[in-house]
Amino acid sequence: MESDRELVSTNTSLDKAFKILEYLAKRGTPQSVPQISRTLKLNKTTTYSLLRTMEVHNYIVKHIDGKYSLTSKMYELGYLYCSCNPVGHVFELCVVPTLAKYPCCNISLGTFGSYFSGVYLSVQGKNTTYISAGSAFPLHATAVGKILLAFSNEEYVEEFLRTANLTRFTDKTISERTGLERQLDRIREQGYCFLEGELYSDFYCIAVPIFGADKKIGAAVSMRGSQEFVESNFDKMREDMLDLGRRISYSLGYPADATYPISGWEYK
Repeated sequence: MESDRELVSTNTSLDKAFKILEYLAKRGTPQSVPQISRTLKLNKTTTYSLLRTMEVHNYIVKHIDGKYSLTSKMYELGYLYCSCNPVGHVFELCVVPTLAKYPCCNISLGTFGSYFSGVYLSVQGKNTTYISAGSAFPLHATAVGKILLAFSNEEYVEEFLRTANLTRFTDKTISERTGLERQLDRIREQGYCFLEGELYSDFYCIAVPIFGADKKIGAAVSMRGSQEFVESNFDKMREDMLDLGRRISYSLGYPADATYPISGWEYK
């Protein structure tokens, strides 16, 4: 996601290598040196040199026809990231009884990714169209993202609101700063987020925060269902999601004497 943040000095070779990796990931099919260099506007010699380096480190593979594609190395790194994050393990244990009550829904666990987006660590249940573990999501247009924003520290939220491009995805997307600020205030007050079709028109979600031993937000969980189902079962879904968030938080060391949800939460 583009921003107006102050530019920092970067290594140009690494910049180009990352662009190639992202290009190969998005294409999904093997690509030749001319295809890559032409699309990314890179010198062919530079492109070949970078591809060769990444091949040596097993990030890409060269096929018999001379084209290149990704190996499983990126997946392995992603798996290691998830396996080193205890919230993922706790989530998968705690989510089972909640998910059993809502077989037509899915429940996702998300955390911070880049400065302006989050990443799904796990997606459980049916109807997982559009999202999967490892996929990124915009913080300003998803229930999980809004929870992460709402319960973050004031400095981070202010920087996000000042610099992020609040892209409009549907006619319900809140794409103005003042509107998003009001929504985040409401989320802090009620302790959860109910979202109606801001990223995709058929995304109706209820999300709650996950806190750790330090009482800081580390992740969020969200249940998604059809508009009709969520609106018909809203009260029960809200209570079950708050219970899930509470169980995960306490399992991660959230103090037993601390209240959950933190209704009326204020910036720390």
